Amino acid sequence: MTSIPIKPVTKAAVTASALSVLSLMSSGLALADVQRLPWRLHRQHAGIWSLGIETQSFGTSTNYGPSGDLVTPAGFESLRRTEVAATFAAGLHPRLTLFGRGSWSITQVSSSSVSGYQNGLADQSVGLSLRLLDSKASIDFQVQADLPAYQNGNSPAQQNPFIFIGDASTNVHVGGFVTLPLGQTWDLTGGSGYTLRTGQFSSAIPWSVSLSKNPDLAESGWILRASGWGFASLATDPNAQDPNVASRQQGGGGSFLVNAVNPSLAVAQVDTGYRWGPEISATLGVSKTIWGQATAEGLGVHAGLQWNIDRLRGTAASSFRARKQDPKFVTYSGQGKVKAVSSTRTLLIDQGSQQGLSLGDRVDIFTLTPEGNLGQPVARGEVTQLDWDQAQLTLLEVYREVAIKEGFAVQKPVQP
Repeated sequence: MTSIPIKPVTKAAVTASALSVLSLMSSGLALADVQRLPWRLHRQHAGIWSLGIETQSFGTSTNYGPSGDLVTPAGFESLRRTEVAATFAAGLHPRLTLFGRGSWSITQVSSSSVSGYQNGLADQSVGLSLRLLDSKASIDFQVQADLPAYQNGNSPAQQNPFIFIGDASTNVHVGGFVTLPLGQTWDLTGGSGYTLRTGQFSSAIPWSVSLSKNPDLAESGWILRASGWGFASLATDPNAQDPNVASRQQGGGGSFLVNAVNPSLAVAQVDTGYRWGPEISATLGVSKTIWGQATAEGLGVHAGLQWNIDRLRGTAASSFRARKQDPKFVTYSGQGKVKAVSSTRTLLIDQGSQQGLSLGDRVDIFTLTPEGNLGQPVARGEVTQLDWDQAQLTLLEVYREVAIKEGFAVQKPVQP
Protein backbone atom coordinates (compact mmCIF):
# COMPACT_ATOMS: atom_id res chain seq x y z
CA MET A 1 0.00 0.00 0.00
CA THR A 2 1.48 3.33 -1.03
CA SER A 3 0.39 6.59 0.50
CA ILE A 4 1.02 10.27 0.15
CA PRO A 5 2.74 12.46 2.77
CA ILE A 6 0.60 15.09 4.39
CA LYS A 7 1.45 18.74 4.34
CA PRO A 8 0.30 20.43 7.54
CA VAL A 9 -2.56 22.85 7.04
CA THR A 10 -3.10 25.59 9.57
CA LYS A 11 -6.46 26.33 11.14
CA ALA A 12 -6.29 29.74 9.48
CA ALA A 13 -5.97 28.18 6.02
CA VAL A 14 -8.86 25.81 6.63
CA THR A 15 -11.02 28.63 7.98
CA ALA A 16 -10.14 30.89 5.05
CA SER A 17 -11.11 28.19 2.55
CA ALA A 18 -14.43 27.59 4.28
CA LEU A 19 -15.21 31.30 4.45
CA SER A 20 -14.38 31.71 0.75
CA VAL A 21 -16.91 29.08 -0.26
CA LEU A 22 -19.56 30.39 2.13
CA SER A 23 -19.01 33.88 0.77
CA LEU A 24 -19.59 32.65 -2.77
CA MET A 25 -22.70 30.78 -1.68
CA SER A 26 -24.19 33.84 -0.05
CA SER A 27 -23.66 35.89 -3.22
CA GLY A 28 -26.30 34.11 -5.31
CA LEU A 29 -25.30 30.60 -6.32
CA ALA A 30 -27.43 28.61 -8.70
CA LEU A 31 -28.07 25.22 -10.19
CA ALA A 32 -29.60 25.22 -13.62
CA ASP A 33 -28.68 21.72 -14.71
CA VAL A 34 -30.47 19.97 -11.88
CA GLN A 35 -31.38 16.99 -14.05
CA ARG A 36 -27.88 16.16 -15.33
CA LEU A 37 -25.49 16.70 -12.39
CA PRO A 38 -25.40 13.74 -9.98
CA TRP A 39 -24.83 14.15 -6.24
CA ARG A 40 -21.38 12.59 -5.84
CA LEU A 41 -18.49 12.67 -3.40
CA HIS A 42 -15.55 14.91 -4.34
CA ARG A 43 -13.06 13.98 -1.59
CA GLN A 44 -9.34 13.95 -2.42
CA HIS A 45 -6.31 12.66 -0.49
CA ALA A 46 -4.30 15.26 1.44
CA GLY A 47 -1.51 16.76 -0.64
CA ILE A 48 -3.04 15.59 -3.92
CA TRP A 49 -4.52 17.95 -6.50
CA SER A 50 -6.55 16.43 -9.32
CA LEU A 51 -7.75 17.86 -12.62
CA GLY A 52 -10.40 15.99 -14.58
CA ILE A 53 -11.61 16.73 -18.11
CA GLU A 54 -14.95 15.18 -19.06
CA THR A 55 -17.24 15.33 -22.06
CA GLN A 56 -20.82 14.09 -22.04
CA SER A 57 -23.70 14.07 -24.50
CA PHE A 58 -27.35 13.60 -23.54
CA GLY A 59 -30.18 13.12 -26.02
CA THR A 60 -33.93 13.05 -25.42
CA SER A 61 -37.12 12.91 -27.48
CA THR A 62 -39.58 11.87 -24.74
CA ASN A 63 -40.72 13.06 -21.33
CA TYR A 64 -41.86 11.33 -18.19
CA GLY A 65 -45.16 13.04 -17.38
CA PRO A 66 -46.13 14.27 -13.90
CA SER A 67 -47.59 10.83 -13.12
CA GLY A 68 -44.55 8.94 -14.48
CA ASP A 69 -45.99 7.92 -17.86
CA LEU A 70 -43.94 8.36 -21.06
CA VAL A 71 -45.24 11.16 -23.27
CA THR A 72 -44.00 13.00 -26.35
CA PRO A 73 -44.76 16.75 -26.40
CA ALA A 74 -46.73 17.98 -29.38
CA GLY A 75 -44.38 19.21 -32.09
CA PHE A 76 -41.25 18.12 -30.21
CA GLU A 77 -38.68 16.06 -32.13
CA SER A 78 -35.42 16.00 -30.18
CA LEU A 79 -33.03 17.79 -27.86
CA ARG A 80 -29.31 17.07 -27.50
CA ARG A 81 -26.94 18.71 -25.10
CA THR A 82 -23.16 18.16 -25.33
CA GLU A 83 -20.92 19.45 -22.57
CA VAL A 84 -17.21 19.71 -21.83
CA ALA A 85 -16.33 20.17 -18.15
CA ALA A 86 -13.18 20.53 -16.06
CA THR A 87 -13.24 19.46 -12.39
CA PHE A 88 -10.53 20.44 -9.91
CA ALA A 89 -10.13 18.98 -6.41
CA ALA A 90 -7.44 19.87 -3.86
CA GLY A 91 -6.76 17.81 -0.75
CA LEU A 92 -5.94 20.65 1.64
CA HIS A 93 -5.91 18.48 4.76
CA PRO A 94 -6.55 14.82 5.62
CA ARG A 95 -10.16 15.83 6.33
CA LEU A 96 -10.77 18.79 3.99
CA THR A 97 -11.13 18.96 0.21
CA LEU A 98 -11.89 22.06 -1.87
CA PHE A 99 -13.35 21.40 -5.32
CA GLY A 100 -14.73 23.26 -8.29
CA ARG A 101 -16.17 22.53 -11.72
CA GLY A 102 -16.38 24.64 -14.86
CA SER A 103 -18.32 23.69 -17.99
CA TRP A 104 -19.25 24.75 -21.51
CA SER A 105 -22.12 23.30 -23.53
CA ILE A 106 -23.85 23.30 -26.89
CA THR A 107 -27.61 22.61 -27.08
CA GLN A 108 -29.52 21.58 -30.18
CA VAL A 109 -33.34 21.61 -30.23
CA SER A 110 -35.74 20.52 -32.97
CA SER A 111 -39.43 21.28 -32.46
CA SER A 112 -42.27 23.12 -34.10
CA SER A 113 -42.00 25.99 -31.60
CA VAL A 114 -38.25 26.35 -31.05
CA SER A 115 -35.47 25.02 -33.28
CA GLY A 116 -31.77 25.73 -33.56
CA TYR A 117 -28.73 25.59 -31.33
CA GLN A 118 -26.93 27.71 -28.78
CA ASN A 119 -23.57 27.36 -27.07
CA GLY A 120 -21.80 29.02 -24.19
CA LEU A 121 -20.70 28.70 -20.58
CA ALA A 122 -22.90 26.43 -18.50
CA ASP A 123 -22.97 25.68 -14.74
CA GLN A 124 -19.89 26.44 -12.66
CA SER A 125 -19.63 24.63 -9.30
CA VAL A 126 -17.79 25.14 -6.03
CA GLY A 127 -17.84 23.17 -2.79
CA LEU A 128 -16.17 21.69 0.28
CA SER A 129 -15.95 18.08 1.40
CA LEU A 130 -15.19 17.31 5.05
CA ARG A 131 -14.29 13.83 6.31
CA LEU A 132 -15.98 13.28 9.67
CA LEU A 133 -14.96 9.65 10.24
CA ASP A 134 -12.22 7.55 8.66
CA SER A 135 -12.25 4.03 10.05
CA LYS A 136 -13.50 0.76 8.57
CA ALA A 137 -16.37 2.86 7.27
CA SER A 138 -15.91 6.52 6.37
CA ILE A 139 -18.41 9.36 6.68
CA ASP A 140 -18.15 12.63 4.72
CA PHE A 141 -20.09 15.89 4.86
CA GLN A 142 -20.31 17.95 1.69
CA VAL A 143 -21.68 21.33 0.69
CA GLN A 144 -21.90 22.27 -2.98
CA ALA A 145 -23.32 25.07 -5.07
CA ASP A 146 -23.69 25.42 -8.85
CA LEU A 147 -23.65 28.79 -10.57
CA PRO A 148 -25.12 29.36 -14.04
CA ALA A 149 -22.65 31.42 -16.07
CA TYR A 150 -25.36 32.32 -18.58
CA GLN A 151 -28.66 34.13 -18.90
CA ASN A 152 -31.64 32.72 -20.75
CA GLY A 153 -32.65 36.30 -21.40
CA ASN A 154 -34.62 36.85 -24.59
CA SER A 155 -34.00 33.41 -26.08
CA PRO A 156 -37.68 32.35 -26.11
CA ALA A 157 -38.81 35.68 -27.56
CA GLN A 158 -36.20 35.28 -30.30
CA GLN A 159 -37.40 31.71 -30.96
CA ASN A 160 -34.02 30.36 -29.86
CA PRO A 161 -33.41 27.51 -27.44
CA PHE A 162 -32.05 28.43 -24.05
CA ILE A 163 -28.28 28.72 -24.20
CA PHE A 164 -27.84 25.92 -21.70
CA ILE A 165 -31.31 24.40 -21.49
CA GLY A 166 -31.38 25.12 -17.78
CA ASP A 167 -33.65 26.55 -15.15
CA ALA A 168 -31.42 29.44 -14.02
CA SER A 169 -32.42 28.82 -10.41
CA THR A 170 -30.22 29.49 -7.40
CA ASN A 171 -29.38 26.22 -5.69
CA VAL A 172 -27.31 24.91 -2.77
CA HIS A 173 -26.82 21.24 -1.81
CA VAL A 174 -25.93 20.03 1.69
CA GLY A 175 -25.55 16.35 2.58
CA GLY A 176 -23.31 13.43 3.35
CA PHE A 177 -21.86 10.13 2.17
CA VAL A 178 -21.03 6.80 3.80
CA THR A 179 -18.37 4.55 2.24
CA LEU A 180 -17.92 0.87 3.14
CA PRO A 181 -14.82 -0.99 1.88
CA LEU A 182 -15.60 -4.42 0.42
CA GLY A 183 -12.26 -6.21 0.34
CA GLN A 184 -9.06 -4.53 -0.84
CA THR A 185 -10.26 -2.76 -3.99
CA TRP A 186 -14.09 -2.55 -3.91
CA ASP A 187 -16.07 0.20 -2.20
CA LEU A 188 -19.79 0.78 -1.66
CA THR A 189 -20.73 4.47 -1.33
CA GLY A 190 -24.15 5.94 -0.65
CA GLY A 191 -25.12 9.55 -0.18
CA SER A 192 -28.09 11.86 0.22
CA GLY A 193 -28.77 15.46 1.10
CA TYR A 194 -31.02 18.49 0.70
CA THR A 195 -31.20 20.84 -2.29
CA LEU A 196 -32.58 24.35 -1.88
CA ARG A 197 -33.69 26.11 -5.07
CA THR A 198 -34.94 29.61 -5.82
CA GLY A 199 -37.23 30.86 -8.57
CA GLN A 200 -40.13 29.06 -6.84
CA PHE A 201 -38.68 25.72 -7.94
CA SER A 202 -39.26 22.86 -5.55
CA SER A 203 -36.60 21.80 -3.07
CA ALA A 204 -35.41 18.23 -3.51
CA ILE A 205 -33.59 15.30 -1.93
CA PRO A 206 -30.58 14.29 -4.07
CA TRP A 207 -29.22 10.75 -3.69
CA SER A 208 -26.61 8.43 -5.16
CA VAL A 209 -25.26 4.93 -4.60
CA SER A 210 -22.27 3.32 -6.30
CA LEU A 211 -20.27 0.09 -6.24
CA SER A 212 -16.77 0.71 -7.53
CA LYS A 213 -13.45 -1.03 -8.01
CA ASN A 214 -10.39 1.22 -7.92
CA PRO A 215 -6.71 0.27 -7.89
CA ASP A 216 -4.48 1.73 -5.20
CA LEU A 217 -3.43 5.30 -5.98
CA ALA A 218 0.13 4.22 -6.81
CA GLU A 219 -0.86 1.20 -8.91
CA SER A 220 -2.12 0.55 -12.43
CA GLY A 221 -5.34 -1.34 -13.01
CA TRP A 222 -8.92 -1.38 -14.24
CA ILE A 223 -11.61 0.93 -12.88
CA LEU A 224 -15.17 -0.41 -12.72
CA ARG A 225 -18.26 1.38 -11.39
CA ALA A 226 -21.99 0.69 -11.33
CA SER A 227 -24.12 3.49 -9.89
CA GLY A 228 -27.57 4.93 -9.54
CA TRP A 229 -28.41 8.56 -8.82
CA GLY A 230 -31.22 11.03 -8.94
CA PHE A 231 -33.41 13.23 -6.76
CA ALA A 232 -36.89 13.32 -5.30
CA SER A 233 -38.88 16.55 -5.48
CA LEU A 234 -40.43 17.84 -2.25
CA ALA A 235 -43.30 19.17 -4.42
CA THR A 236 -43.31 22.73 -3.10
CA ASP A 237 -43.44 24.52 -6.47
CA PRO A 238 -46.55 26.78 -6.42
CA ASN A 239 -46.94 26.35 -10.20
CA ALA A 240 -48.12 22.80 -9.53
CA GLN A 241 -51.39 24.22 -8.19
CA ASP A 242 -52.51 24.40 -11.80
CA PRO A 243 -53.18 20.74 -12.76
CA ASN A 244 -52.50 21.55 -16.43
CA VAL A 245 -48.99 22.84 -15.76
CA ALA A 246 -46.21 20.24 -15.99
CA SER A 247 -43.49 22.54 -17.31
CA ARG A 248 -42.99 26.21 -17.99
CA GLN A 249 -42.16 24.92 -21.49
CA GLN A 250 -39.93 27.75 -22.67
CA GLY A 251 -36.62 27.37 -24.43
CA GLY A 252 -36.65 23.56 -24.57
CA GLY A 253 -39.35 23.07 -27.16
CA GLY A 254 -41.52 21.25 -24.61
CA SER A 255 -38.82 19.03 -23.14
CA PHE A 256 -38.97 18.73 -19.35
CA LEU A 257 -35.18 19.00 -19.28
CA VAL A 258 -35.79 22.70 -18.67
CA ASN A 259 -38.19 24.51 -16.30
CA ALA A 260 -39.97 21.35 -15.12
CA VAL A 261 -42.41 21.69 -12.23
CA ASN A 262 -41.72 19.33 -9.30
CA PRO A 263 -39.45 16.94 -11.22
CA SER A 264 -38.13 13.65 -9.76
CA LEU A 265 -35.55 11.43 -11.41
CA ALA A 266 -33.71 8.08 -11.25
CA VAL A 267 -30.71 7.28 -13.48
CA ALA A 268 -28.65 4.08 -13.89
CA GLN A 269 -25.02 4.47 -14.92
CA VAL A 270 -22.04 2.19 -15.64
CA ASP A 271 -18.42 3.26 -16.11
CA THR A 272 -15.21 1.49 -16.95
CA GLY A 273 -11.68 2.81 -17.22
CA TYR A 274 -8.01 2.27 -16.56
CA ARG A 275 -5.41 3.91 -14.32
CA TRP A 276 -1.84 4.18 -15.61
CA GLY A 277 0.00 4.45 -12.33
CA PRO A 278 -0.66 7.23 -9.85
CA GLU A 279 -1.02 10.18 -12.18
CA ILE A 280 -3.38 9.44 -15.07
CA SER A 281 -6.67 7.58 -15.42
CA ALA A 282 -9.37 7.49 -18.10
CA THR A 283 -13.03 6.42 -17.98
CA LEU A 284 -15.86 5.76 -20.42
CA GLY A 285 -19.50 5.30 -19.45
CA VAL A 286 -23.18 5.38 -20.32
CA SER A 287 -26.24 6.53 -18.33
CA LYS A 288 -29.95 5.94 -18.84
CA THR A 289 -32.99 7.57 -17.25
CA ILE A 290 -35.00 4.68 -15.81
CA TRP A 291 -37.78 6.55 -14.02
CA GLY A 292 -39.05 10.05 -13.58
CA GLN A 293 -41.88 12.47 -13.02
CA ALA A 294 -42.02 15.73 -15.01
CA THR A 295 -38.53 15.01 -16.29
CA ALA A 296 -36.79 14.17 -19.56
CA GLU A 297 -36.22 10.55 -20.56
CA GLY A 298 -32.99 9.90 -22.44
CA LEU A 299 -29.57 8.32 -22.87
CA GLY A 300 -26.20 9.84 -22.04
CA VAL A 301 -22.64 8.87 -22.97
CA HIS A 302 -19.53 10.32 -21.35
CA ALA A 303 -15.75 10.02 -21.30
CA GLY A 304 -13.20 11.48 -18.93
CA LEU A 305 -9.48 11.88 -18.25
CA GLN A 306 -8.04 12.66 -14.79
CA TRP A 307 -4.58 13.81 -13.86
CA ASN A 308 -3.33 13.65 -10.24
CA ILE A 309 -0.59 15.99 -9.01
CA ASP A 310 1.41 15.45 -5.84
CA ARG A 311 1.83 19.03 -4.70
CA LEU A 312 4.29 17.99 -1.99
CA ARG A 313 6.69 16.04 -4.18
CA GLY A 314 6.15 17.23 -7.74
CA THR A 315 4.37 15.58 -10.66
CA ALA A 316 6.69 12.64 -11.41
CA ALA A 317 5.03 9.25 -11.05
CA SER A 318 7.75 8.08 -8.68
CA SER A 319 6.68 10.74 -6.19
CA PHE A 320 3.58 8.69 -5.41
CA ARG A 321 5.62 5.60 -4.68
CA ALA A 322 8.26 4.71 -2.10
CA ARG A 323 10.19 7.49 -0.39
CA LYS A 324 13.79 7.30 0.56
CA GLN A 325 14.22 5.55 3.91
CA ASP A 326 14.33 8.01 6.78
CA PRO A 327 17.69 7.76 8.60
CA LYS A 328 16.22 9.07 11.84
CA PHE A 329 15.00 5.75 13.24
CA VAL A 330 16.91 5.78 16.50
CA THR A 331 15.16 4.67 19.69
CA TYR A 332 11.65 3.31 20.19
CA SER A 333 9.29 2.62 23.06
CA GLY A 334 6.75 -0.18 23.18
CA GLN A 335 5.60 -2.38 20.33
CA GLY A 336 2.18 -3.03 18.89
CA LYS A 337 0.60 -4.36 15.72
CA VAL A 338 -1.52 -3.22 12.81
CA LYS A 339 -5.09 -4.40 13.49
CA ALA A 340 -6.71 -3.39 10.20
CA VAL A 341 -5.98 -1.44 7.02
CA SER A 342 -8.93 0.91 6.49
CA SER A 343 -7.90 2.53 3.22
CA THR A 344 -4.84 3.50 1.22
CA ARG A 345 -4.01 6.16 3.80
CA THR A 346 -5.40 5.02 7.14
CA LEU A 347 -4.96 2.00 9.39
CA LEU A 348 -5.87 0.85 12.89
CA ILE A 349 -3.30 -0.27 15.50
CA ASP A 350 -3.70 -2.08 18.84
CA GLN A 351 -2.03 0.72 20.85
CA GLY A 352 -3.93 3.57 22.50
CA SER A 353 -3.83 6.03 25.37
CA GLN A 354 -3.37 3.09 27.77
CA GLN A 355 0.02 2.48 26.12
CA GLY A 356 0.99 6.17 26.30
CA LEU A 357 -0.05 7.39 22.85
CA SER A 358 -1.50 10.86 22.32
CA LEU A 359 -3.16 12.60 19.39
CA GLY A 360 -0.50 13.84 16.96
CA ASP A 361 2.14 11.27 17.98
CA ARG A 362 4.27 9.82 15.20
CA VAL A 363 4.39 6.03 14.91
CA ASP A 364 6.61 3.94 12.64
CA ILE A 365 5.53 0.74 10.91
CA PHE A 366 7.80 -2.27 10.37
CA THR A 367 7.68 -5.52 8.47
CA LEU A 368 8.13 -8.81 10.33
CA THR A 369 10.64 -11.51 9.43
CA PRO A 370 9.47 -15.11 8.87
CA GLU A 371 10.62 -15.80 12.42
CA GLY A 372 8.38 -13.04 13.76
CA ASN A 373 11.17 -10.59 14.52
CA LEU A 374 11.13 -6.87 13.76
CA GLY A 375 11.98 -6.20 10.11
CA GLN A 376 12.60 -3.05 8.10
CA PRO A 377 10.79 0.27 8.66
CA VAL A 378 8.33 0.85 5.81
CA ALA A 379 6.26 3.90 6.76
CA ARG A 380 5.51 6.60 9.30
CA GLY A 381 2.04 7.65 10.46
CA GLU A 382 0.35 10.15 12.75
CA VAL A 383 -2.25 9.36 15.41
CA THR A 384 -5.43 11.08 14.22
CA GLN A 385 -8.02 9.23 16.34
CA LEU A 386 -7.41 7.76 19.78
CA ASP A 387 -9.17 5.31 22.07
CA TRP A 388 -8.12 3.61 25.30
CA ASP A 389 -6.73 0.48 23.62
CA GLN A 390 -6.44 1.37 19.92
CA ALA A 391 -5.66 4.28 17.59
CA GLN A 392 -6.08 5.29 13.98
CA LEU A 393 -3.01 6.31 11.98
CA THR A 394 -2.97 8.51 8.90
CA LEU A 395 0.14 7.77 6.84
CA LEU A 396 2.59 10.64 6.44
CA GLU A 397 5.39 8.96 4.49
CA VAL A 398 6.17 5.61 2.88
CA TYR A 399 9.80 4.45 2.80
CA ARG A 400 9.51 1.11 1.04
CA GLU A 401 7.26 -0.16 -1.76
CA VAL A 402 5.56 -2.67 0.55
CA ALA A 403 1.83 -3.20 1.02
CA ILE A 404 1.09 -2.68 4.71
CA LYS A 405 -0.81 -5.65 6.13
CA GLU A 406 -2.47 -6.70 9.35
CA GLY A 407 0.13 -7.93 11.83
CA PHE A 408 2.89 -5.51 10.84
CA ALA A 409 4.71 -4.11 13.89
CA VAL A 410 4.34 -0.51 15.10
CA GLN A 411 6.56 1.47 17.46
CA LYS A 412 6.70 5.02 18.69
CA PRO A 413 10.07 6.74 18.10
CA VAL A 414 11.54 8.41 21.18
CA GLN A 415 13.87 10.42 18.92
CA PRO A 416 11.89 11.13 15.70
